[in-house]
Amino acid sequence: MRLTSLAAAALCAAAASAADPLPKAPPGWTVELVLEQPKILHPSVCCFAPDGRLFVGEDPMDMGADSEKPTDRVLCVHPDGKITVFAEKLHAVYGLAYLDGKVYVHHCPKFSVFTDDNGVGKDRKDLIATTNPKPNTGFNDHIPANMRLGMDGWFYMSTGDKGIFGAVGTDGSKAEIYGGGVLRFRPDGSRLEVYSTGTRNHLDVAINAEDEIFTYDNTDDGHGWWTRVTHMVDGGFYGYPWDYKPQRPYTLWKMTDYGGGSPTGAIAYNEDALPAKYRGSVFLCEWGRKQFLRLTVERDGGSYKIAEREDFLTANGGEFRPVGVAVSPDGRSLYVTDWNFGGWKQNKPAGRLIKVTYTGGKSEAKEKPTWYVPAAMGQKFDATVSDLVEGIKYPAQSVRLVAQRRLAEKGADAVEPLLGVLGDAKSPPFAKWSAIWTLDAIDGGKAGRDGILAALGDSDVSVVRQAARQLGGSRAKEAVPPLLKLLESKDGSVRFQAATALGRIGDAAAVAPLLRACEQTDLFARYAAFTALNRIGKADPAAWETIIAGFGDSAPAVREGAAFAVRETYEHKLAVALRDFAKSPKNAAEHRAAAIAALAANHRVPPAWNGKWWGTQPVKTAKPAGVVEYPGTAVVLGTVRDLLGDADPGIRKAAIEAVAITRDPTAAEKLVEIFQANADAEMRKAALRALAATKSPAAAELVAGLLDKPGDNATSLPEAVAAAAAIGGPKMLESLKQFASAEAPPDALVAAFEALAALKAKDAVPAVADRLQHPDAKVRAAAVAMLAGVGGDPAVAALVRLLASDKADTRRAAVGALGAIKSKSAVEPLLKAFADPETRTEAVSALAGTPDVRALDAYLDGLGSKSATLRDASRNAVTAVRADALPLIEARLDKAPALAPQVVAELQKVYSSATPITDWQVLGAFDIDAPDAVDPAAPKLDADYKDATGKAVKWAKAKVGKDGRVNLLGQGFGRGNNAAAFAHAVVSSPADRSVQLVAGSDDGLVVWVNGEKVFEKLGNRGYKADDFRIPVKLKAGPNALVAKVTQGSGPWEFSIAVPVAGSGKLFQTTVPKVGPEEFAAFATKTAGNADRGMALFRDLKGMACVKCHAATPGGPPPGDVGPSLLGVGAKYNKAQLVESVLYPSKQILDGYQQTKITTADGKSFAGVVRGETGDSVTLIDAEGRKHVLAKGDIDERKASPLSLMPDGLQTAISLQDFADLIAYLESLKEAPPKK
Repeated sequence: MRLTSLAAAALCAAAASAADPLPKAPPGWTVELVLEQPKILHPSVCCFAPDGRLFVGEDPMDMGADSEKPTDRVLCVHPDGKITVFAEKLHAVYGLAYLDGKVYVHHCPKFSVFTDDNGVGKDRKDLIATTNPKPNTGFNDHIPANMRLGMDGWFYMSTGDKGIFGAVGTDGSKAEIYGGGVLRFRPDGSRLEVYSTGTRNHLDVAINAEDEIFTYDNTDDGHGWWTRVTHMVDGGFYGYPWDYKPQRPYTLWKMTDYGGGSPTGAIAYNEDALPAKYRGSVFLCEWGRKQFLRLTVERDGGSYKIAEREDFLTANGGEFRPVGVAVSPDGRSLYVTDWNFGGWKQNKPAGRLIKVTYTGGKSEAKEKPTWYVPAAMGQKFDATVSDLVEGIKYPAQSVRLVAQRRLAEKGADAVEPLLGVLGDAKSPPFAKWSAIWTLDAIDGGKAGRDGILAALGDSDVSVVRQAARQLGGSRAKEAVPPLLKLLESKDGSVRFQAATALGRIGDAAAVAPLLRACEQTDLFARYAAFTALNRIGKADPAAWETIIAGFGDSAPAVREGAAFAVRETYEHKLAVALRDFAKSPKNAAEHRAAAIAALAANHRVPPAWNGKWWGTQPVKTAKPAGVVEYPGTAVVLGTVRDLLGDADPGIRKAAIEAVAITRDPTAAEKLVEIFQANADAEMRKAALRALAATKSPAAAELVAGLLDKPGDNATSLPEAVAAAAAIGGPKMLESLKQFASAEAPPDALVAAFEALAALKAKDAVPAVADRLQHPDAKVRAAAVAMLAGVGGDPAVAALVRLLASDKADTRRAAVGALGAIKSKSAVEPLLKAFADPETRTEAVSALAGTPDVRALDAYLDGLGSKSATLRDASRNAVTAVRADALPLIEARLDKAPALAPQVVAELQKVYSSATPITDWQVLGAFDIDAPDAVDPAAPKLDADYKDATGKAVKWAKAKVGKDGRVNLLGQGFGRGNNAAAFAHAVVSSPADRSVQLVAGSDDGLVVWVNGEKVFEKLGNRGYKADDFRIPVKLKAGPNALVAKVTQGSGPWEFSIAVPVAGSGKLFQTTVPKVGPEEFAAFATKTAGNADRGMALFRDLKGMACVKCHAATPGGPPPGDVGPSLLGVGAKYNKAQLVESVLYPSKQILDGYQQTKITTADGKSFAGVVRGETGDSVTLIDAEGRKHVLAKGDIDERKASPLSLMPDGLQTAISLQDFADLIAYLESLKEAPPKK
């Protein structure tokens, strides 16, 4: 092989680099460095050509380059070490495959193919224009990624949970995956199919020699979906995100999980060069834990199990971050693309290509035929049909697959020889697999049908499995009888493939046997049976009646299987079949009730997916409900209404519960009748729940009557309250207000107070306030929350009374509620709470929300807190009253006890300000890629210029906001996308001085001062006023400042402010400054105490990290704001942990971006979106508080580039405290299970 030269190049590269240790391999293997930066940067995926050339994707889009511009490329590394650029100007390259002289590139959203011209790509053709039209939300993750070719001739593409959206094949076929899964399609871009769904974020598929697919999935950030290895099968659904916690009986499941981490690449070893123990192994890249795993997998019924795990490559103290993997053509080596950096979206050159070679013995590979390389590269080759038939008998899959494709091109001439292989008992099983799929490639298996049918009886079950797959895929109806027999096989994998094949064929004759197959206990084989029933019903709607008959079977497992077969299937004939079964008195009531439930569940179709990603924790949001009617909707609603009057009480109750699902308001009057005519408590409660779902005013009289007489209706009061809240209107509001004063069970009162808070019922404040002394703590807490939510002077007065309570919890709750109301009348009472040690911290927070100079002492206290949130709030409060507060602060400087240095430093921040430049001249708009129209050294302010359209433009005075922000879209420019504009201002300085300009921009910004370029930051970003600190030297007198602001799309704005030095007594105090660099250096070289760090992490009145982050399984319950830190010590090294704490906004994980919302009444909220419906947005703030905001009340909503975790977290703690905190984070290393 010509790889010897490439190996030599690897040795040279290894010798040249000692910067970072290479990973450690097991005995009998050597590790070599092939390439490193700058020759290769940010490598993602790789694949080999049969002649030894290696194709490698580079992904600068996810490091320092612009995230929106296609700047990725593919390199070709030749055996002699030469590197050519194969393709460039690509989107994020996370899929590569070489096939017959062409290179297939998945650079989401494009799936493209290039002709390989000796390492240079030619004739690009985009086969799939979009796999996901907008995959990027800062960086490319959770996207559709790598694909690999199966022996069945399909590409299988790994799909992260941003999903497949808008994908159209070359033949017009369409596919959509809402979430993660596997997409399959032919290499020409045709016949797009959803293969499996219900996973989260895997980047690759490992396909073994039998076309069995394995993925290594990422975690869901602390909610039970850990890094999991999964066997992905045809039609499989694995439960993410709404059906895995707990696992549902209608989903498939993982093989194992390995705790925290960040899985990336995957591959199965299907060659013959390595010893037997490695053949069939699955190799997995683990970016987060810096590992490269090897798994031995074994059959386990209808699926697989992991027999052995080996940590094949470990970091060896280096920054090993494996992303992609390929097997060399000689089968002796694995090539691994190493990101070589533990982060993303940073301007840091990094990346390596690593080769791992088996040296523990000679190669066991059978010498490949001479025709193999040219035949595999789309070149002329010399081989007969007989030669190629011998090729499918090779133990190396690479040879077999090429022989398959070339035999398929021979057409009819190859059929008989292939049937000979298939019928020869001496043929190895893998040769028979290849024979089956070659026959399939020729004509769908028609010419070889008899031979493939006969293979269903082969003595080797692996051959039986492949025959069943082919017959099912080709929808061969003549295969139904023998496949039915295989449903009774002792082998679970055969039963799985037989059922799957029957489902693809779609013959109703298989329904009864498949119903019986639902009695088996093998998870995968049983799943295949009820999935096949669903496919048959969709293919032949007349079969639904027979499938629904399974609801009446004597075996519970069959009845359950029939119910699973109709889940989330919206077909008119199915609805009719369920209706007929549910209405027939011949069927048992229990079975009819199950049919009613199944019918109701399919009442309407969920809304069409709009392609938006659901974020990192969709499990915490509601599953999309059915809202779109289809032809079966009328059948469902009419049937349920009819059955409300059924003679059987069990059927009536099932119908009532169905209305709670269908939310049919036309059923309300009948429900009222049922309630009034029925004495059964459970039936009455069910009727009220259904009435609440309908929200029908027809139930108002009934509900009002129940609430008016709580003593007579105690058992159904919570349901009545819920119904009143749902129905709404003046009558229900009045009833709830009266009920708030009634003697009622605590749960009912809590529900009533929550309803009144949601309805902003100010008239109910006196009644709720009277319950603040209720003996039940839940009622008291709900009353406080209601008063806080409604606000107003009556609520303030009621809460102030609570500050005299002898219960500290009650006082704290009242203080928090007063803080939420933000009333000036609460300041004096809150100052008394500040004097109370048990409510001091809460009072500082509450007072900071209503800035008032009377509360200055509280703000000074807050400025010294270890809580960054409290410091920020106190600083903002002082800023709001800065003029009135300054003389009081200066007087306080001379008093004992002296203000702590930290407090003085915070005050100096307040009184040192940067004044925004407001007198700008602007000019634009120009094409973003055009040469600069303005000479920044000598801008001609009176000259004429030509904009991007050729129109004459001049400098013009800018419209500037009060905060100094210049919105360039509002300046009358004729262009807003892919544009550039210039701004000019004169800055006067009293003397020569060095200052730091404070600037922010959306998008790119370049700054010149007096003709010297002092700053450049291109690429897309959101605006933040203090995003950049730009060191400049100003001369005495006027200084010319020129800015160039570039724009990709969306908002286009900037601001620049010039610092004004502070003066006066406050600034005569020297404060020792310890910057983040000193904290980083100290923590890096100092061993901290993890126990003390844990105490800091959990201190709710201090750093309070636990309010946002889960860290230890046995620790306090976490908030829902930040990502889980379980296993973070295994995922990141100390330097990365230090950086993430000191600079939290440098990298923000998808799903944790901060959102700022301003409501119509002027209130501002900032937090992480943790739920959204058509009517409301749920926001969790930095304190872990939940805010449910009605969309109708939202005036402005925008994403922030800042982390919700504040900068300066270390400000109020000592160097040793910081080292202790880092030591605690380092200690969070979950030991993954061995198997």
